[in-house]
Amino acid sequence: MSSYAAPTKSPVLAAFVPQLGEEEKAVVHEICEGFVPSRLFDLHAHILKADHFPEGTLPTYWKTGDVFDAKAFRHTMDDFFGSREWSGLFFGFPARGNDSAAINEWVDGEVRTLGNDSQALFLCPPDVDVAAVTEKLQTKQFAGLKPYHLYAPLEETVQAPLESFAPEWMWEACHVSESLLMLHIMRDGGISDQGNQDFLGRMLAKYPKCHLILAHIARSFNYRCARGNLRWLNEFENVWLDTSAITETETFRIALQEMGSARLAYGSDYPISHLRGKAVTVGGPPRWYYSEQEAYSPSGMPLVGIESLRCLREACEDLGLGEDDLRGIFETNALRALRRNPERTQTK
Repeated sequence: MSSYAAPTKSPVLAAFVPQLGEEEKAVVHEICEGFVPSRLFDLHAHILKADHFPEGTLPTYWKTGDVFDAKAFRHTMDDFFGSREWSGLFFGFPARGNDSAAINEWVDGEVRTLGNDSQALFLCPPDVDVAAVTEKLQTKQFAGLKPYHLYAPLEETVQAPLESFAPEWMWEACHVSESLLMLHIMRDGGISDQGNQDFLGRMLAKYPKCHLILAHIARSFNYRCARGNLRWLNEFENVWLDTSAITETETFRIALQEMGSARLAYGSDYPISHLRGKAVTVGGPPRWYYSEQEAYSPSGMPLVGIESLRCLREACEDLGLGEDDLRGIFETNALRALRRNPERTQTK
């Protein structure tokens, strides 16, 4: 089961919201005004089709026939951010037993249609042809690798150790090709787990040319996972955090205080961004809550993407971040992680 904890045991299912209503657009405009720059890079976005999922693995928040392709993403971004220019880093949505090779080919083709400087990540099980993957990285067909716990050779993967789905050969391949590795770490403690910290520390030190993105603020949906457990990463120059699907202001505040604004990069987690839901801190492990409500209501459940952006703004305001910090979070930090020129001219 996905670590997004799709509410399979609940009678209330999340529903994808393809377009904002006028009231919700006003909320987004208020959050973005004076906060989101005129240009942004989305470092964490999925594109997918429902038929990518083997029978019995389709998450409850997607329907048979759903397609979230490059065209759909473009529509969503324009609807959400208005006239701002954007590009992004895209990858497929993992599922146990899916055809990752076919998904990667489809994603690569979709990203090429965007006509901007967007890139694709290679969805990477641990048992693929290492030589073939290395070649794709060296030719820069893909910007890097995206392993995932559901590909680990384990019956249950919620407590999967990193080496079971992101083995050392991936780090070496990314180091040699100077590519990016994006990790959604597992185990209840996330980044606070000592085993996760030990493995990450060894790999970051051994493969400094592998640029690591720790998705979801190192999977700190529960802010207590991050508290006191990010600062040690400053020892390494090759690690960043993305903001995707984090809906706790305190998580962002901790990340900014412990690692600084230069290590934080915006990610939407599209299309998760357009479900109504929120991860909250209760006890230890992450807890997700969803709603099937499709129309905006001030008293109802917000979209994950809106709540995440609102919480990020609150943390940035609380810490007095300036224009350069915000430009870093929304664009230039991601470009540096991707070894791209932050001063490039972007066109849509």
